[in-house]
Amino acid sequence: MTDELLEVDHLTMTFAGGAGEVRAVDDVSLRVRAGECVGVVGESGSGKSMLARTLLQLLPPVDVLRCEGSIRLEGRELLGSDYRSVRTDGLSMVFQEPLSYLNPTMRIGQQIAEGLPNDVANRDRVSAVRAALAQVELPASLEIERRYPHELSGGMRQRAMIALALATRPRVLIADEPTTALDVTVQAQLLRTLYELHRRKQMGLVIITHDLGIVANMCDRVYVMYAGQIVEEAETLTLFDAPQHPYTKALLDCRPGHTDRREVNERLRGPVPDLSALDGACRFRNRCEFAATECATEPSLDRIGEAHAARCGVLPFVGLGVKWGGSRS
Repeated sequence: MTDELLEVDHLTMTFAGGAGEVRAVDDVSLRVRAGECVGVVGESGSGKSMLARTLLQLLPPVDVLRCEGSIRLEGRELLGSDYRSVRTDGLSMVFQEPLSYLNPTMRIGQQIAEGLPNDVANRDRVSAVRAALAQVELPASLEIERRYPHELSGGMRQRAMIALALATRPRVLIADEPTTALDVTVQAQLLRTLYELHRRKQMGLVIITHDLGIVANMCDRVYVMYAGQIVEEAETLTLFDAPQHPYTKALLDCRPGHTDRREVNERLRGPVPDLSALDGACRFRNRCEFAATECATEPSLDRIGEAHAARCGVLPFVGLGVKWGGSRS
């Protein structure tokens, strides 16, 4: 996989907060290739969903002071476009809570039909809607297209949301916490459907999640977010085997059965920084067990290897070339 579908460079989104300007997305760069699944992971409030909405141009203009950088899809610049144009250009999204985004007064079929490309003739729209539902394993016999959102189960609503996102024929699909509030069996089925669809269609797939199990099972590469910034990026196996940022290490240690959570909580004392009152230091400094004088200056995202980078000012001393808990490689 070498074809880069989505290229995001130095994306920064600033809005007005209660105490000043807030950079909710700060200097984010990422790549998504054809047929590749990329994970964006971090705890709640790290900026993952805000990044997704910035990519889709979904934030109300009245709330945004500045949006800088570049978002290119197959070479076309999307920054400054509206949501409808972005969807038409090939970027689409599966939202976390379908009931909040599906129109409660419209049947599912009508909503999917609205998203179909203009080149689908009116006489073909019913069959196109049914085909969209069938590819997410909602067969015509269920007549999902005739139902309203509240008449569907949680799993069916999420599948209908995926069908709606796919109706625009996206080249890159963003899934924001796609399995929230679903039981384990339905989660597994839904993730399998997403994975098979993106491989078959050679779409780029971006999974936004706090669940490292999903990342481990689905993603080729991972971006770790903290306080609006990418703090580490790597191929999935590399990230899990040898994380090079203390925050990434803490996230991995929170996996069930991996480490005593009391020990992890002890290492992660202190609040996430107030983004409206940053002091120019490393944003993770007040929670980091390796904090040093170098951390008084905000670090850049530095390359460790060909496909690995981390934003840590003390990497030469505590992280570079080290498998955490092991010896220098």
